[in-house]
Amino acid sequence: MKKRSAKKVRSGPWNGVFFGGTPKVHNSVFEPILVRNEDEIYYTYRLVNDSVSSRLTLNQSGAVERLVMYGQKSEWTTIYSVPVDTCENYGQCGANAICRARKSPICECLQGYRSIPEEELDIQNFYGSRKCETRLTLDCRPESARSSKRKKMLKTALVASMSTLLGIFVSGLILCVCWRKIKKKVGMDRRKEDMDAPLFDLDTIANATNNFAPNSIIGAGGFGSVYKFDPMGTDPAADLVL
Repeated sequence: MKKRSAKKVRSGPWNGVFFGGTPKVHNSVFEPILVRNEDEIYYTYRLVNDSVSSRLTLNQSGAVERLVMYGQKSEWTTIYSVPVDTCENYGQCGANAICRARKSPICECLQGYRSIPEEELDIQNFYGSRKCETRLTLDCRPESARSSKRKKMLKTALVASMSTLLGIFVSGLILCVCWRKIKKKVGMDRRKEDMDAPLFDLDTIANATNNFAPNSIIGAGGFGSVYKFDPMGTDPAADLVL
């Protein structure tokens, strides 16, 4: 419903039973009906009791009223009225505000907004969209000196981070190469030590131990007996062989 070009009151969508945002009336007087097809759409009602008369009116205050007359009585009785209270007026408190019908004043600004002083409002817009304004002045100017400085700082931080990551990667690569070289050298030294050990054939060992004589045994271990071994035959305690 409009008052000239301004919206006064509006309801919610039809939910199959009644319009949302309007009083849900349980009565035995009428049944609301919404007709919608390819050719037309309209709202009407059907009287449940033929002995009762009903009408829907718009009064001089801008309220929609449902009135009924029972039986032989000559007086109309209002069963509901829209809007129910002041807060149902469209845009009562304007943007960024909440309307509370049981409080005074009824309009309350949302968190982060403040009420505009009354001297800054004209009479026409006292309940209009200029009721509340933000507490902070928003600065949406593009490419300010501050934003340029911030971009420069972000760029510097990005370069520093990339340099650090690159340094860590190079250091890790160098350590890996050095570790492989050390491991390779240790392996070669071990093979060299194994190659430096003297080798004797079975005849030489048999002669040096008096053909593995028991009196040549000086001990025993988990891998076998330990013999005196002197391949030159000069010093009985010169060498040991397992």
